[in-house]
Amino acid sequence: MTLSGIHVRAFCFLLLAFILSGCTKPYYGYPGPRLPETETALLTPDVGVKIYSLNGEVVNIKHESQPDLLMTTRAILRPGLHQLVLVPQFIESAKTFSEVNALLSAGRQYRVRTQRITGTGPNAGQYEFWVEDAASGEVVSDRATSRNPFRQ
Repeated sequence: MTLSGIHVRAFCFLLLAFILSGCTKPYYGYPGPRLPETETALLTPDVGVKIYSLNGEVVNIKHESQPDLLMTTRAILRPGLHQLVLVPQFIESAKTFSEVNALLSAGRQYRVRTQRITGTGPNAGQYEFWVEDAASGEVVSDRATSRNPFRQ
């Protein structure tokens, strides 16, 4: 292989890496210029949950491991109370949703969590959702459940 062939391959590799790194983007939940991290809160979903909407606006934010071209993987929000509509991603036949309200503080990172309720009780098969502080694990929202509407 000649030196020019090595350079062409290296250039192609770097170009591909650059393109792939730009495939995810944040959702900015406020108008105007971008604010510093100390004045905003970062919200990301865990695997298995999609943030369908934030404060009434459809956003479709998914975990970064759920591949999609030019997908949104996180929200950057002003501090305060936010309404989230959440969808469990593991239900394929029908989508249901749950609503939670989360109180977010500036300079903090938060995760939208989900857990499938197992067992044989009346809530078995439902998904529970909540928002927690990524560093402390403190729950900063109410909890909501969702189930497949065809499994009553």
